[in-house]
Amino acid sequence: MKISVTAIRAATTAFAALAMFTLITAPAQTASISTGYDMRAMLAQPHPFANQTGTRWRPHSPTAAAPAAQVPTTAPVRPIPVAAPAPKPMSAATASQPMATGTTSRGQRNVGDPWTGVIQQISLGALAHDQGPFSSNKEGGVDTHVEIRFVSPKFLDLIWSPYPHIGANINSSGDTSQVFIGLSYEWEFWGNYFAGFSLGGAWHDGETTNAPLDRKELGCSILFRESINVGYRFTKHQGIGLHLDHISNAKLCDTNEGLENVGVRYSYRF
Repeated sequence: MKISVTAIRAATTAFAALAMFTLITAPAQTASISTGYDMRAMLAQPHPFANQTGTRWRPHSPTAAAPAAQVPTTAPVRPIPVAAPAPKPMSAATASQPMATGTTSRGQRNVGDPWTGVIQQISLGALAHDQGPFSSNKEGGVDTHVEIRFVSPKFLDLIWSPYPHIGANINSSGDTSQVFIGLSYEWEFWGNYFAGFSLGGAWHDGETTNAPLDRKELGCSILFRESINVGYRFTKHQGIGLHLDHISNAKLCDTNEGLENVGVRYSYRF
């Protein structure tokens, strides 16, 4: 088979053209390849499955089990009720002591007393005027007797805690009347019986000198006063007794006839 010269020339021309095209386009493709696929950049990238578990980069790890709720092995302890201590019996010595209110057996002041611990006793009586055994009888009538006795203050403990008192004898016939103050002592015996005495002073409105025959000459306007009481207390607070009082100047003035009153009085003790 004969190949014509023309065909050979045409093939040669085509091959030469293909070679030239290949030589011209090769550098551009090389630049494109080097630019689009850089091996160093790809090696620096992490594997696309590196963050998934179950791979060689992050294998499966056993999940920690949640701690089980603790169940109490014993029943809760309930508090045992404690009974209140029984009140202690009061001894006889404690029972005999006075309460916080009122007054003591000696009438000394206590906090909470309904009379604020001031008044210990009030006495009312009727006395036969100028009928005493120690002086002559000149005057007459009946004396209304009033006496208020106070509780014994602490400072009087030095003289056995007497009761301060104040009072008056008012004569019904216009003869000598008096007001008095002093200190009273009193004791109880045989259960409900009592006895006592008082010492103090008195001021009177009677005659001092040059008195009529039916009046006493008492010498001074201010006199000494003493009294004696004996009686029976029929309740805790109430009592009745005999009362005798005497006033005179103990011969400190020119005349000293003296005067006594005697009678019955009722007393209420707080």
